[in-house]
Amino acid sequence: MSEQLPLNSQISHYRIVSKLGAGGMGEVYLAEDTKLDRKLALKILSADLASNSDRMERFVREAKSAAALNHPNIAHIYEIGEFEGTHFIAMEFVDGLTLREKIHQEEVDLGKLLRCLQHAAEGLAKAHAIGIVHRDLKPDNLMVTHDGHAKILDFGLAKLVEGRGDVEASSSGGEDDTLIATSRRRQVSPSATSPGLIMGTVGYMSPEQAQGKATEIDHRSDIFSFGCVLFEVATKHKPFEGTSVIQSLHKLVYEPAPLVKDVNPDAPADLQRIVRRCLAKDPDSRYQSIKDVAIELKELRRDLETSKESGSVTSTSLSSGPQTTSSGRDSLGSMLKTIAVLPFKNLSGDPEQEFFADGITEEIINALAQISGLRVAGRSSSFSFKGRSEDLREVGAKLSVASILEGTLRRSGNRLRITAQLIDAGTGYQLWSERYDRVIEDIFSVQDEIATTIAERLQLSLHVESVGEQVQPPTRHIAAYELYLKGRALLYQRGLSIAKAIECFKEAVAIDPSYAQAWAGLADGYTTSGYSGLKTPIEVMPQALEAARRALALDQDLAEAHNAFACATLLYDRNYELAEIEFKKALELNPNYPQAIAWYGLFFLQWVSGRHEDARDQLLHAIRTDPLSGYAHVIFSFSCTSSGRPSEAVQHGRRGVELDPNSYLAKWSLAVALELSGDYQEAAFVAEQALAISGRHSWALTTLASIYDGWNKPEKASAVYAELEARSLREYIQPGMLTAAARAAGQIEKAIAFAQQALKTRDPLFVMIARCWPQYEKLRTDARFLDVVRQLNLPNWSADART
Repeated sequence: MSEQLPLNSQISHYRIVSKLGAGGMGEVYLAEDTKLDRKLALKILSADLASNSDRMERFVREAKSAAALNHPNIAHIYEIGEFEGTHFIAMEFVDGLTLREKIHQEEVDLGKLLRCLQHAAEGLAKAHAIGIVHRDLKPDNLMVTHDGHAKILDFGLAKLVEGRGDVEASSSGGEDDTLIATSRRRQVSPSATSPGLIMGTVGYMSPEQAQGKATEIDHRSDIFSFGCVLFEVATKHKPFEGTSVIQSLHKLVYEPAPLVKDVNPDAPADLQRIVRRCLAKDPDSRYQSIKDVAIELKELRRDLETSKESGSVTSTSLSSGPQTTSSGRDSLGSMLKTIAVLPFKNLSGDPEQEFFADGITEEIINALAQISGLRVAGRSSSFSFKGRSEDLREVGAKLSVASILEGTLRRSGNRLRITAQLIDAGTGYQLWSERYDRVIEDIFSVQDEIATTIAERLQLSLHVESVGEQVQPPTRHIAAYELYLKGRALLYQRGLSIAKAIECFKEAVAIDPSYAQAWAGLADGYTTSGYSGLKTPIEVMPQALEAARRALALDQDLAEAHNAFACATLLYDRNYELAEIEFKKALELNPNYPQAIAWYGLFFLQWVSGRHEDARDQLLHAIRTDPLSGYAHVIFSFSCTSSGRPSEAVQHGRRGVELDPNSYLAKWSLAVALELSGDYQEAAFVAEQALAISGRHSWALTTLASIYDGWNKPEKASAVYAELEARSLREYIQPGMLTAAARAAGQIEKAIAFAQQALKTRDPLFVMIARCWPQYEKLRTDARFLDVVRQLNLPNWSADART
């Protein structure tokens, strides 16, 4: 380390005011920019770090990327320079305290710190979106200004020290706590991260960092580090403290993360859940986006503020001593409740009863979701464990829930036996179990009994405030109910199963014409058939509207009915104002209804209205509600491709395929994302997989043509288009898709003609994708195409501002 710079000395046009500190990379000074008359932080790089030209070249490259970050919660890098042999970094001066200093004040206002961390997570999300990983997130690199704002320091700077082959570590928690080590002392290539190199800060690095798995370190490593910071905020202790560096590393890699409640029983239970998921050893089990963490923290803050305002808690500070509520109950943390309902096992020996067992599970999920104060894991996440034997404690950790309901169903003729048991996800111990021997007609009362009993059981231990009111059965006809359950299960599968679902719904309403849910299901069946291109719009869309209106007339309080009508009127009537009203009503009635979230978020907010940020928030809510839902990740991937975020699109597309490897929609979304990112070879490979699954569906064929066009393989693009054009002579191919395929083949006149046909025939797919589908991008320079889009009268659209 160089000698301390004297006060008032000059480094370039920066005048040294005072020394702020020192660390592994050099010394930091408060300086004055004499040109712009402003204070800044000047980091003087140590001579040994600055002397290696390869290392400096890589550092400059990383720092340039970091300097491009423009976010209010990230300290900005102004300049990277050299003056008379001294290398320096000029960066924003943040006047305040480090988060570590704030944490260890005598009394901490949890709500204010969560606000800071929420905003820090939002800044981190901005960096991750452009591929920058911090790698050294810790309380010392998070500043809290005097007016309560958070700033992340040292983005992109951690890599500077990456090439050193010695060990510099402590467990003190300060800036010198940075660990750079190899399994033995040796020279390490300065131009790349070496296998076996451990880099980060003891107590905050991820397990993959601790094991030197450089190729596996991505944005999820930052999420783990963020979880460590959250743990320290809640407890004033590091989660993996040891008496030595080696012991700390062993705990980090091999021992489960401690529970927040074991260190601070008064911390909110939802904070414990968030921390636990951030600290999952397997990166795939963590949050997949720091934006999700930011949203969770925002909701937790609101819960804390609401409870504080209502007088249910006397304090939200993390001071010593137990917190109590005004009514003498335990802290807010003990009143927050989470549960997952795993698919009930079918013990009937009849495969057809799988539909019934799955339907009962879903009905119980829906019933529990109506209970105030109870957070229920999403259907897809719960159903991802169907047919798997997995330790329920692991299930609880993956779903971030405290309780799990599981059961079995056996049906013989008119008799029904259902068993149910409630499990503590933390310990694996059974909390309650019951067996119900009934006739099939009693199925609705059994569902109500299970939901009510669960609420009562949770009330005893978790203070549930209220239980949802029991409602009348949706139908008195068991046969209609069974057909409805089967129809919904088939509709989830999409593709060729849509036609089978429609038949089930039609039979159900024939048995019971007053069955509102079945009419809503029928409407959804017709709508998905229409926008999927299985039938012409004139064949199915008027029927979709009629079925949706029937459902609404029968039950104005049915979320499925409002959502079905919203989508049909959006895509066929093009009544955008009414569609948004209906979508919002559906979500008001059922905020976690996945179909409403997806259709409102992607179809209306993003594709039709161009409200990209609103759509992003809506669709992230879907992933947060149902994190193991392949469909939720697929829909978010489409959102990213439509707003120019290729890296995120690929990330969520891959996650969708991982969660649902046999899904045609998942494969297609990944192919589109890979095309947008310029990886044409893999994009073509994945598109071919989608075609094999779907029987060469027109969506993936169109994408394949577009991939070949971007890949500069015009002959192959033309061949794919020729296949589509030939098929359109003998079967219905959506003109909206033919538009993109013709453009990819260089057939611009035909592309315009197909767009005009899409407008004339009211192609519902074209209504959705005309505005921002990436495969239309080159057509948006053609005035004729813009004129066609103009006639759709999309909200907030003009040829000059068409995003």
